[in-house]
Amino acid sequence: MTTQRRVRRISSAVGRALPRIGVLALGAVLTWSGSAVLIGLGGLMFFAILFATDWDRWAHYVGTGMKPQPTIAAELTEPGSFGVELQAPGPDARSLHVIAALRQSTGMSLDEARTLMRSAPVTVVDQVSEESARKVRDLVERAGASASVVTGGPA
Repeated sequence: MTTQRRVRRISSAVGRALPRIGVLALGAVLTWSGSAVLIGLGGLMFFAILFATDWDRWAHYVGTGMKPQPTIAAELTEPGSFGVELQAPGPDARSLHVIAALRQSTGMSLDEARTLMRSAPVTVVDQVSEESARKVRDLVERAGASASVVTGGPA
């Protein structure tokens, strides 16, 4: 990596980190400034930011510039010989809910989930346990799509 790219990368990471650090610093200054109103406001601001921040996600964002990928619940990925097939995405009004359910059950990006939904009928997950397949099917059906549990996954 060239020096110019390294400097640009570090400066963009500092730029992403600066707003939160600035608010924390302002809260700390107001907390110790002496005025009772400012102490209360500063302390509230300082501790709200401090406790409301998921520091691992924030550090990943500052370091890479990208939001972390969503994690898939362990109960949806138990290994087995079953799969879930999306039969039809349902009415257009519910398509956003179906995309959200596909993202939650597979960890896909928004574009991947949208493409998967539009290409129905398609296998959503495969090689999972029967219990996991039923949970994924229920999740997708609650979102408004029709899905079924299939054995053996894709041939």
